[in-house]
Amino acid sequence: MQSTAATFDVAILGNGLVGSTLAAVLARRGARVALISEDTHPRYTPGEIATPYTAALLRMLAERYDVPELAALATAKRARTEVSAHLGTAQASSFVYHRGGGPRAPREVFQLAPPRVLPAPPTLYRQDTDAYVFHTACRYGATSYQQAKVAEVVTDADGVTVVRADGRTIRARFVVDTGGRGARLIDLFHTREQPSRLRHRSAGIATHMVRVGSLDLAPPDRPPVPWGAGPLHHVFRGGYVWVVPFGPGRDGTPLVWSVGASLTGVEAVGEPAELWAGLLDRFPDIRAQLGAARSVQPWATFESAPLGDGCAGDRWCAIGEAAGFVDPLMSRPLLRGLEAVGFLGGRLLDAIRTGDFGARRFQFMTEFAQRAMDADDRLVHAFFGASVDYGLWRAFLAVWELGSFYGRLTVEHAGREFERLETAKYLGLPFPGHEGYHELFERACADIDDVTAGRTSAQAAAGRIHAGLRATGLVPPGLPLADPSLRFLHPGPADLVRLLRWDAPDEVRPLITAMRRSRR
Repeated sequence: MQSTAATFDVAILGNGLVGSTLAAVLARRGARVALISEDTHPRYTPGEIATPYTAALLRMLAERYDVPELAALATAKRARTEVSAHLGTAQASSFVYHRGGGPRAPREVFQLAPPRVLPAPPTLYRQDTDAYVFHTACRYGATSYQQAKVAEVVTDADGVTVVRADGRTIRARFVVDTGGRGARLIDLFHTREQPSRLRHRSAGIATHMVRVGSLDLAPPDRPPVPWGAGPLHHVFRGGYVWVVPFGPGRDGTPLVWSVGASLTGVEAVGEPAELWAGLLDRFPDIRAQLGAARSVQPWATFESAPLGDGCAGDRWCAIGEAAGFVDPLMSRPLLRGLEAVGFLGGRLLDAIRTGDFGARRFQFMTEFAQRAMDADDRLVHAFFGASVDYGLWRAFLAVWELGSFYGRLTVEHAGREFERLETAKYLGLPFPGHEGYHELFERACADIDDVTAGRTSAQAAAGRIHAGLRATGLVPPGLPLADPSLRFLHPGPADLVRLLRWDAPDEVRPLITAMRRSRR
């Protein structure tokens, strides 16, 4: 085999957003990085929602590794100025519930917007965001190998040889697979779990569309922020459709949209166009918005993928979707990939410094992947299970949003000391370090399981979940998530002041105090 002359510290398989972020943080600290991909930029990739938690992760990585370019992706204003005008602005996250077979019932909607005084996150037009971070990594010194199909990866006592399909090789001291659900390392070095630990199984389709219509609901369901001014999820029993806007065209409306659907009970997608047509036939209100829309990308398909029985070993690691995949709900696979970069980056830099690339140093990455997969499986399973009834689904969404609020504050509070989260008792949950939230989350999931099994009614379960929310004492003033009648949550400046002045419980007071200081 013909070998390249260069020897790298780390070879990264996959140059998408997660792989390029890892390459950027390593190269910025002086590591010799090879970034290897079968494709070239720009290219279509699903996973385009940047939640406030995702934005906090990007800011943390930017600060910790001195890669300020990553922070530009955390707010829509900076992203649209410094990255690409094709990115959109997530002014709100919106949800519309559908019963199917006829027009939807009124008042079964929910919209959550960040306080107006805080910057909104972007919607990620991945053709541009991934290329931006890829070029950032290259500017810091990473070496790119595009259109380089990998045939084999071989480890030995001294390093790793990545064998390309053309016979040429790339030599490194360690290899990381970030290449998504078609990843190679787990299949080469370990087997996928059989049977899978996943309770949830879903499959679906994704694309980009033009000519997406507006969602014009009657005044009782007309929110302060238009439904199309951020990620919109049409939720129904056993699934959801997402509609995510990107940057505006000349007339001020989005030029292109991310559109997709995820369905439980579907092992794999046969013909995407038939699945899509069937959904539009079932839900006339979704058809009213999307019936005239046209795809500008070939349909991508996905299905849940089991975890490997090990995600790291001597001189290798798999992160993000390469380690396993539950569902694309709210772009959680992207969030998990960025978390993994935070945990893996420091370990790799220490290994490069000491020369120790043994499995023991990277054992935590398997633990993290397993705990994150378990938590996402529980969360997504409950989300789909709750979709049998609007009130039940709305109650569970409140539990999720409360955890996400504190989870974002936890990341911001940890800052450069992100490794502190490794010891969180409930790593993987939206709020990983709090006993009371863990109990609330588990009780909510158990209530939903009881509804699925016919042991209780959806109405009774929703009532218990809302009562549990109130009993925790964690719901801050200005964010009345425990109010089941609330459909539009749009905190204003006065609500933010009430939150910052809140005499919070002892266990979350440091997070609220840190939030207060950061807003001064």
